[in-house]
Amino acid sequence: LHFHASNGIAIELDHTVTEEEMDNGVLLQNITLQKGMCGDVNEDGKINMDDVMTLWYDYADYPYPGAYTISNEWAADVTGDDVINMDDVMTLWYDYADYPYPGAYEVNCK
Repeated sequence: LHFHASNGIAIELDHTVTEEEMDNGVLLQNITLQKGMCGDVNEDGKINMDDVMTLWYDYADYPYPGAYTISNEWAADVTGDDVINMDDVMTLWYDYADYPYPGAYEVNCK
């Protein structure tokens, strides 16, 4: 049994689940997971240029502050540095466009 969940806090748990635990339902862990998909800034279930433009326009306050709003700040911080800025815009754009080649840029929300 292995889980990887992170929201800035890391806890490693190595445990072998026994047949008795499975039969008796004694394995219980309550955790909160971030909802969404890394890069899906507008939370429509897909990552595309709409997300890139929403992120860019929200960051730049274009055409005026509040015209575009990020729906999920966790999904917008694609560099995983806890700051939403042009690095996130460019990383999301380049990852989506496979620029300059596939895998050169990859989103990494934490």
